Amino acid sequence: MALDLGDQLLGAARVLRDTVAPAVTDPYAADVLRGVVATVEALAAGVDAIEPFLRWDIEGTVAVLRSAGIEPPTEPLPVATTPVSSTPITPSPPKVRVRPSPEITPKIPRDAPASASIRVSEPSVIAPASVL
Repeated sequence: MALDLGDQLLGAARVLRDTVAPAVTDPYAADVLRGVVATVEALAAGVDAIEPFLRWDIEGTVAVLRSAGIEPPTEPLPVATTPVSSTPITPSPPKVRVRPSPEITPKIPRDAPASASIRVSEPSVIAPASVL
C-alpha cells in the first residue's frame, strides 16, 4: 500500500522527532528542529486542502486569462520526463554588486577644506547582480 503525501510527511516528522531530536544537544539547534517538526506536521494536516485550493486557483487564472482575450490550453502541457540526475549539484555563489544608497553618498561642497571629515555609513543594498 502506497502512503499518501500526508502520511509521508507525518512519517518524516516522526523520524525527526523520535530519532534525530534525541541526538541534538545544542539548545538552539533543538529549538530549530522542534520548529521544523511542527511545520512538517502542519503541512501534513493541510494536505487535503491543496487540491481544492489548486482547483480554485486554476479556475480564477482561467477567468483572468479569458477576460484578457487569451484562451488557456484545454489539455495539460507536456511535462519533462528526463530522469533526474543523481549527481549532486553544487551551486556557485551569486555575483554580488554593492550599490550605495543615494542618501548616503557623500556630497562634498566644492569649497570644503581638504581636512573636512565625512561620515559614510554602510551601503544600503547588497543583492545578487542579477537582481540589481
